[in-house]
Amino acid sequence: MKLPNTTAGRAPAAGSPTHATNIHVGNQFALGDYTMGNESWELRKIDHPIDSGPDDGWSAASYAGDRLMNMGWAPRGRTPGGTGRAGNQNDQLTIMREVRWEPALQTLVANPIAELEALRNGTVAHLTGVQLTAGAPFHLPGTAGGAAASADINVSFTLPASGAVEMVGVTVLSGAAPWGRGSPDDAGVDVVANVSAPDSTGRRHGNMTTARRHGACEYKNCCPHGNDHNCTERTFDNCNGALGPCDGAGAPDKTPCRHGHPGGNCGAASFVVLPGETELNFRILVDRAIVEAFVQGGRAVTTMTFRPLDQGVPGTQVNLVSQTPITAKVASVWSMGCGWAGDWPGRHS
Repeated sequence: MKLPNTTAGRAPAAGSPTHATNIHVGNQFALGDYTMGNESWELRKIDHPIDSGPDDGWSAASYAGDRLMNMGWAPRGRTPGGTGRAGNQNDQLTIMREVRWEPALQTLVANPIAELEALRNGTVAHLTGVQLTAGAPFHLPGTAGGAAASADINVSFTLPASGAVEMVGVTVLSGAAPWGRGSPDDAGVDVVANVSAPDSTGRRHGNMTTARRHGACEYKNCCPHGNDHNCTERTFDNCNGALGPCDGAGAPDKTPCRHGHPGGNCGAASFVVLPGETELNFRILVDRAIVEAFVQGGRAVTTMTFRPLDQGVPGTQVNLVSQTPITAKVASVWSMGCGWAGDWPGRHS
C-alpha cells in the first residue's frame, strides 16, 4: 500500500519511501520503494511497531479513501509471562486508528481517528495548571464511581527547559484515594513516561510504559485452550490453583511491571520529543476493560486489557502521577458514548 499522508495531512515529500506493507502480526510495517513497471520492491527499513502491546493481537490495515486505517484484536486471558498473542481469547477490539507519516522522524505514527471525538457526550473533568509534587498522585475530581469507565483522557505536561522528567503520566481505572500498598485501592493501569534532558540537537528521548499497578489482582482465563467455558477463571497471580494473593507470600514478583521498566506484562515503547516541543502529551482511551494509550502524537502506542479481582469491575478514578515536580498544563476527561452504528442479530443473546 502507498505511504500514507503526513501528520499535517499532505502527501509525503519526494524522497520518502513510496510504500508500506504490513508485517509481523499487522502492528508493524516494512517501508520501501515499489516500482510498478517491473514490480520490484526495495526495502528501506522495518519501522517500529505502531502498537507495543502488551495486549496487541492480530491487526490489519486498509485504506478508506486517502486515509490509512488500522485496528486489531486485544486478547484477554494472558497468562503470566505470556506474549498476549497465542492461546488467548480475541474477544476485544481496539479502536480504529489512523496511521500517518511523520517526516521529521521518518516514521509512521498511529492515533485515534478524528471521528471518535464525536462520541464525547460529557465533560467529566477539566483542569489547568495542576502542580504535581514528586511521588504524590493528584486525583482528578469527578472521575471515580463509574464516571470515567468509558472515557477519552487528554493530559499535557509542561516540560522543563532543561533536565529530565521521571515517571510522569496518568493512572486510569484506579480505586478511590487514599492508596495503600497492597490494598484494592492500589490498583489500576499506569501510563507513564521518562523523558531525558535535551541533547545537543535539542531532541529529548523518552520511554513510555503501560503497566498494571502492583495492587491489581486480575481475573485471567487459564484454561488450556483459552475458551473452555467449563474452566474456572483464576487470578493473575495463580493460574494453576486457588485464587492467589496480590501481595505477600505466594505472590509473583511484578517489579518489572512497575516504575517504567519494560518486562513481564507491560507495554513499553520509545519516542522522541522534537526541538521546539515544550509539552509531553498523553491521550488515553478507556473502555472499562481495555486501555489504549497514545503518547506524543502517536509516536508511542500501547494496548492493555484489565480485569481486576473485585467482581471483575475496575474503579474509574483518574490520577496524575510523577516522580518529578511538574505542571499539568491541561487535564481533560470526557465520557464516551457507544460507537456501534445500529444493531445486529444475536447482539444481546
